[in-house]
Amino acid sequence: MANSFRALCLLFLFIGLTNAHVNIFNPFNPFTWRFRTGARTNAGPIGNFNPFGQHENKPITEPNPSEQTAPIQINDPLKEQDLPADSKVAPNDFETVYKGAWELVSANAGISAMHLIVLPNNKAVMFDSTVLGPSQLQLPKGNCRQLKDTVDCWAHSAEYDITTTAVRPLKVETDTWCSSGGLNVDGTLIQAGGWGDGGHAVRYLETCDTCDWKEYPKTLSDIRWYSTQQILPDGSFIVVGGRNMPNYEFIPAAGQNNHKAYALPLLVETTDNIPGSENNLYPHVHLSTDGNLFIFANYRSILFNPKTGKTIRKFPDLPGGARNYPGTGASAVLPIKLDTRKKGKHIPVEVVICGGAPKEAYKTAEAKLPLLPALQTCGRIKITDTNAKWKIETMPAPRVMADMLILPTGDLLMINGAKTGCSGWEFAENPYFSPVLYRPTKPKDQRFKELEPSTIPRMYHSTAGVLPEGKILVAGSSTNNGYKYSGVKYPTELRVEKFSPPYLDPLLAAYTPRIENNFKGKTLKYGNAFQLNVAVNGVGEVKNTDLKVHIYSPPFTTHGYSMNQRLLVLAKGAVSKARNGSFRVQVTTPENGAIAPPGYYMLFAVYRGLPSKANNQNESERVLISEVLIRNKDGEELERKDLEAEASMALKACRPNSALTVCEVQEDVHRIMARGYFCSCMPVAVDTRDGIRLVFQVEPNQDFQGLVCEGANVLPSKFLEDAFRDGHGKIVNIRRLNEVVHSIDGWYRERGLFGLVSDLEILSGGIIRLQVSEAEVNNITIRFLDKRTGEPTTGKTKPETILRQLTTKKGQVYSLLQGKRDVETVLTMGIMEDVSIIPQPAGDTGKVDLIMNVVERVSGGFSAGGGISSGITSGPLSGLVGSFAYSHRNVFGRNQKLNVSWERGQIDSIFRINYTDPWIEGDDKRTSRSIMVQNSRTPGTLVHGNQPDSSNVTIGRITAGIEFSRPIRPNWSGTAGIIYQRAGARDERGNPLRKDYYSSPLTASGNTHDDMLLAKLESVYTDSGDHGSSMLVFNMEQGLPVMAEWLSFNRVNARARKGVELGPARFLLSLSGGHVLGSFSPHEAFAIGGTNSVRGYEEGAVGSGRSYVVGSGEVSFPMFGPVEGALFADYGSDLGSGPMVPGDPAGARLKPGSGYGYGFGIRVDSPLGPLRLEYAFNDRHARRFHFGVGHRN
Repeated sequence: MANSFRALCLLFLFIGLTNAHVNIFNPFNPFTWRFRTGARTNAGPIGNFNPFGQHENKPITEPNPSEQTAPIQINDPLKEQDLPADSKVAPNDFETVYKGAWELVSANAGISAMHLIVLPNNKAVMFDSTVLGPSQLQLPKGNCRQLKDTVDCWAHSAEYDITTTAVRPLKVETDTWCSSGGLNVDGTLIQAGGWGDGGHAVRYLETCDTCDWKEYPKTLSDIRWYSTQQILPDGSFIVVGGRNMPNYEFIPAAGQNNHKAYALPLLVETTDNIPGSENNLYPHVHLSTDGNLFIFANYRSILFNPKTGKTIRKFPDLPGGARNYPGTGASAVLPIKLDTRKKGKHIPVEVVICGGAPKEAYKTAEAKLPLLPALQTCGRIKITDTNAKWKIETMPAPRVMADMLILPTGDLLMINGAKTGCSGWEFAENPYFSPVLYRPTKPKDQRFKELEPSTIPRMYHSTAGVLPEGKILVAGSSTNNGYKYSGVKYPTELRVEKFSPPYLDPLLAAYTPRIENNFKGKTLKYGNAFQLNVAVNGVGEVKNTDLKVHIYSPPFTTHGYSMNQRLLVLAKGAVSKARNGSFRVQVTTPENGAIAPPGYYMLFAVYRGLPSKANNQNESERVLISEVLIRNKDGEELERKDLEAEASMALKACRPNSALTVCEVQEDVHRIMARGYFCSCMPVAVDTRDGIRLVFQVEPNQDFQGLVCEGANVLPSKFLEDAFRDGHGKIVNIRRLNEVVHSIDGWYRERGLFGLVSDLEILSGGIIRLQVSEAEVNNITIRFLDKRTGEPTTGKTKPETILRQLTTKKGQVYSLLQGKRDVETVLTMGIMEDVSIIPQPAGDTGKVDLIMNVVERVSGGFSAGGGISSGITSGPLSGLVGSFAYSHRNVFGRNQKLNVSWERGQIDSIFRINYTDPWIEGDDKRTSRSIMVQNSRTPGTLVHGNQPDSSNVTIGRITAGIEFSRPIRPNWSGTAGIIYQRAGARDERGNPLRKDYYSSPLTASGNTHDDMLLAKLESVYTDSGDHGSSMLVFNMEQGLPVMAEWLSFNRVNARARKGVELGPARFLLSLSGGHVLGSFSPHEAFAIGGTNSVRGYEEGAVGSGRSYVVGSGEVSFPMFGPVEGALFADYGSDLGSGPMVPGDPAGARLKPGSGYGYGFGIRVDSPLGPLRLEYAFNDRHARRFHFGVGHRN
C-alpha cells in the first residue's frame, strides 16, 4: 500500500464526557456484609441533605433498586508510601489497591448487546439477532422489516451514545446472530456472516449521525456462522471458520460476491465431532508482525500465511481442555513494543489465551447434568519464536466466556463470564461478577488481581469495550432463547454499565496526563515521526521511563471473542520540557501494516501507569461539609475508640470544611467497609446552623470466641486451627475471614477435590459457623452408550471389569484429578472408544453419583494385510510378508484378549495363538496372565549367514508358554513365566540339518533339534509412554534341564534408553548388552549389525557372540509436517566372544566381531507407525540403505 494512502488513522480519545445521565438517585446507599450478623439490611430514609439541589429538612425518597448504583467495595486507593512528596513523583508506576468502581449508565438500552464495538465518533454500535423476538426498542415508523407473513418493527441493532446514553435504532435486515466484524481504514464497520439469511451476508455501517446498515446478503461463498474476522496488513479482511465450514475466504469489495473458499485443515483436525460442541468455532485469530496469522482452534494452533495458504509452523498443543466455542476461552495479543526489534528479526508478538471449558462441558450441559467447572489456566506463547512453547499460568478462579480487553496501560482485563458450564442457552451457572486484571509485565505470581465485582450477572452473549475516557463499557447477557424477563433464572439483560479500572483511582486523578495536541480525525503515515505534547499537573520533571505512548485498536466483541484488538507501544525519543510547562516527546509511527493494520486507533499517553483521558469531563456538584463524625448505628459514640480510629483512618475524601461529591462520599463508605471490622455503614447528612454534618453510622462485628466447622471430613483440623488461631478474642475482620475462606477453597482446589466453603455465619456470642460441603461419592454407575445415537444401550463388558479399574471408590470425596486418571485408565483397556465421567447430585444427600459413560469398540474381527518382516534379509522381496488374523479384545466381557494370527513370507512364517487376561479375577495386584503357542520358521542368516552354495538355512521353533505380569511400583513392572521351546534347522526343502556349509553345528545337542524349558524373569522401568522417554529393561532366562538332553544355560539381557530435549531437536542415547552361560544353540547367539543394531551393516554382519554390547546415539529434528530428520551413530561388539559360540559361525564367515556405522535418515509418521528410511556408512567404507517400520528397539 502506498504511503500516500490513508494508512494509519488516529482517533484522539479526549472527547467531552458528562455524567448527567448516570442514574444515581440516592448517593448514600447502605453497605451490608453478606454474612448474617443481625445487622440491618435497609437503612431507611436519609434526612436533611439533598446533594442534587437545595438543603431540605425532609427525607429523600428511597430510589427504585434498578435505578441506583450498585454498592461498591473500595479499598484504600493509594498506599501511604506511594503518595507524592513536594510534587516529586516516584520513578516507578503508581501502585494502588483501589479495585475499581461500577456505575449504571443505562437502565434500558432497548436491545441486548450480543455484539458490540466502539466507533470513532464517540458512539458504540450494539446488536443482537433478528430471530430472538421483540426487543424493547422500536424502529422508526414506516421503517419496519418486511418478513414473509408479517412485519417486524422492533430494532435489533442500535447506536449508543457513550456520552449522553442516547440510543438510536438501526435497521438490520439479515440475521447477525453469531457474526463477526471490524473497522476499516475509513472507520466503517464491516460486519460478516450470521445465521439463516445472514450466513452469506456482509454489512457496512459508516460513521455518521444518520447512517444505517448497508447489506449485501450474498457476498460470501460459504455460510459464516461462528466465524472470526481479522484485518490484514493491506486493510482487507479474512473470515475464518464457522459451523461446518473448515475453510476461510476474503471479504471482497462492497457489492461483489465470492465464489470460492479455501480449505483450512486445522479446523477439520480440531473439531470434536459432537453436534453443537465442536469446540473450534470462533477460532482465535491474531495478526503477527511478519504478516502471518496465528490461528488457534480447540487446543491446537498454527502460524498461517494467508497469501499462500501454507502453514508456516505448528505450535505445541495447549493442555487443559477446549478454548473455543462452546468451550469459550478468551485471547489477546499482548502489547507490541516497537522498540524491541532485533536486527534481522520481526518485532516479537506474544499471545495469551485464558479460561475455557472441558471438552465434555457442552454434552454435559445438554444432558441436563451438573455443569462442569470452567478451566482455570492461561497459556502464553511467543508466536514469533521458531521454538515457541506454552507457559501455563493459573487464574484466581475458573472462567468461561470472559471478554478480554487490552487496557490503555497495556494490562489486560477479563470481564463477564461464568465459573461453570459453557456457551449455549442456559448452559452456564455461577456468574463471575469480578473483573480480573492481568498484568503481563509483573512477576508470575503477581499478575492476576481480582477487582470490584458487579452485581449484574453477565454470561452468554455479554460484551464489553474500552472507551476513550479509559472506562469500560459493559453490556448484554442473553442466556435464554429469546427476550425473556420473567420465569427464568437469568433474565435478558438490557442494562448498560461502566467500570472504572484501578488507574482511575480518584486519588490519582491529579496526576493523569493530558495530550495537548488535537489528533482527532488526523491521518498519520507509516514510519513517520511526530511530536506529542503532554501535560501533567504538579510535576516538574518527567523521566523518559515515566512516559509511554500507546495506540489502541478497539475490538469487535461477541461471545467472549475480541476481534482485531491491538495495542502498540510506540518508539519515542527523549522527553523534554516545553515552554508552557508541558512535556514534549518525539514519537515514531509503526513502519508497516503487518505491525499496525490500517484503521482507526485511540492514542494514549501513559504516565507512570496512568493513561490520559477526557480533558473536559464534567464533575458532579460539590457540597460543603462542615463536620465529619463516626458513630454507632444508633448515632451514639462508639465504645471502642480503636474502631472509631479505624473508621476515621479509612476516610480519604471526607474531611471537615471540604466540598464533596456524591461519588467521594460513596468511596469513603466503602473504604470503611473494606477495613473489615464493620458489618454495616450508612452515611447520614444533617443540615445544622454550622453547615452540613456528615455522620458515618457503623456497626462493628462481634469478637471471635469460637469456631464450629461442619462437613469438613477430609480437611485437616490443624489447617483450620492454624487459619483461625490468631483471631481468637479479637473482633471479627471480614477481610481476614475472606482470606481464610479462599485458603480453604484453595486447599480443595489444589487437590482436585469437590469441596468448598458453602456457608459462613457469625452467630451471637462471636461464634463463627463454617459449613464445608464435600461431595462424597455415593454410587458409581457404568452406562453404555450407542456409538451412533448416543442413547443408553446394553453393553458387552461386565460392569465389574470396568469398576475394578477405578481408583475412585464409594465414600471418597470426589476428585477431578482422580476421575481424569480413571478415564485414562479405562481407555487404556483398549475396548472403549469414548469414556467420560459425569457427576450429578445424589438427591438431597449432598453426595454425588458418578455416571461413567462408555462407548464400546467393536471387540472382534478378522483382518488381513501385508508388511515388512523385522528380520529383513537380502533380496528385493525377501522382507515382504502377508498376514491373516482373528482377534477378540473382550472375551467373556472381561477384557480378556484372544489373538490368532498367521504370517507368511518368501522364507519365514509364523502361526501364533495368544490369550491374555490383563487382570486375573480376584487378584488385588493387577496381575495379568498370558498363554502363548507359536510355530515359526525364520531365516537363519542372522547368525549363519547366506550359504556359499546359495542354499538357505531356516530355524524352526515350536514354542508354548505362560507369563504373569504385574506393576511393582510406579513406572516399574515385572514379568515371570515359563516357556518350552523346540528349535531346529532345516534347508529350503524342509530337510533337517545338523551342520551348516562350514560344518559348524546348528544345534547344541547334536540332534536335529534342541529342547529347552526356560524360566523367565523381566523387570521394566519407563517414565512415560513416549519413545523418547527414559527406559530400562532387565531380562533373565534360565534353561531348566528337566530332561537329560534338554539345554541348561543362563541368558541375561539388558537395555537402557535416555532421551534429552535440545530445543526443537531431541537426543536419544541407547545401550544394550547381554551374556549367555552354559550350553545353548548357535542360532540363539546375540547377532550384531543391521537396521535395529549397527546400521551400515547387513543383518548380523558385525558378528554373533556369547556376549555383546551395542550403543547408539541419535539426534532427530523436525523438518516439515510429519517428517523428521535424523543423524545417528552406532557401535557394536561381541566382546571377543564369537569363538565361544558352538562352531564359531561368525569366525567361519570372517565377521569382524566389532564395528561402527553412522549416517542420516528421515522419519515419517504414518498409520502403520513411524516409517524409517536411513542411509549409513560403516567403518569398512561400505554404504547401505535401511528401511524400517516402528521405533528401534
